[in-house]
Amino acid sequence: MRTITAASSASSYRVRRYHVLRGNVETELSRERGFDVGCGCAYPPEVGQATVDRSNAILRALRRTARQCVPETVLAAAPMTMVANVGGVRVGIVHGDGEALAGWRFSTAALDDPGQHAWLDRVHMQSGIDVFASSHTCLPATRTFALPSGPLVVANNGSAGMPNFAGASYGIVTRIATRPRRGPILHCVELNGVYIEAVALHFDHAHWHQEFLSQWPPGSAAWLSYWKRIVNGPDYVRAQAYPRREWDCVQPLRSPEAR
Repeated sequence: MRTITAASSASSYRVRRYHVLRGNVETELSRERGFDVGCGCAYPPEVGQATVDRSNAILRALRRTARQCVPETVLAAAPMTMVANVGGVRVGIVHGDGEALAGWRFSTAALDDPGQHAWLDRVHMQSGIDVFASSHTCLPATRTFALPSGPLVVANNGSAGMPNFAGASYGIVTRIATRPRRGPILHCVELNGVYIEAVALHFDHAHWHQEFLSQWPPGSAAWLSYWKRIVNGPDYVRAQAYPRREWDCVQPLRSPEAR
C-alpha cells in the first residue's frame, strides 16, 4: 500500500493549486463514521452486482491509505458543485448530474432519452445554468437541447485518466472558453460565443500500465473492473459520444485519433 499512498499524496499536492470539487469517492473517504455505505456510486439498475461489489472493495482499499494523504476535513470541506461565468454563460460544474452528486442523468443513455427532457427543462429553469460540465458516468457525451426554458448544453468528459473509446489511449477533458482552442479537438459546440470543447488528454500509456499493475495486480478488484478498458478502451465509439448537432463548431483542426 506504500505505492498507493505515495501516488495519492503526489496527486493531492498537485491539484491543490486548482479549484477542487468533491465527488462521491471523496465524499465517502471523508466520512468519520458510516464506513459500510460503500463507494456511493449510485449505479443504475443495469449495472451488475459484481461491479458494485468490486467498486466497494476498491473504496475500502483506498480508505486504508487516504488518511495518510489527505485529512478527512480537507476532503469534506471541498464543495460538491461550482458555478463559473464564462463570457456571460453560466457553467455549472458538477460530479454527477444537475440534482445528485452521484446521479446518472448525464449519461449517454439518459441524455438520449426524450423522456428526460422535462427534467432537463426543470433543472435548467431552476438553476439558471447554461452549460453543465460533468464526469461521473465515466463515458463521454456532449448534448445540446433546445428546451422551452432556453438552450442547454451538457458536456460529460467521461474519464480523464482512462481511454474513452475502443482502440484509443487518451483521456478526455472539457475545455470551456471564449476562444476556440488552436490545437486539435475531439468535438466542439458553441453557445452564445462560448466554446465547449472535448480535448484529448494524452499521457504515457506504458507507464500508466506499470503504475496501475503495481497497485492493482491481476485478480484485484480494480484490475477486474478496469484493466481491459485501460488496455483496449471501452466498447464505445466517438460517434456515440458526439453525434452531429446543429450547434457544432466548424473547426479545421481535429484529433488524429478520430474514431
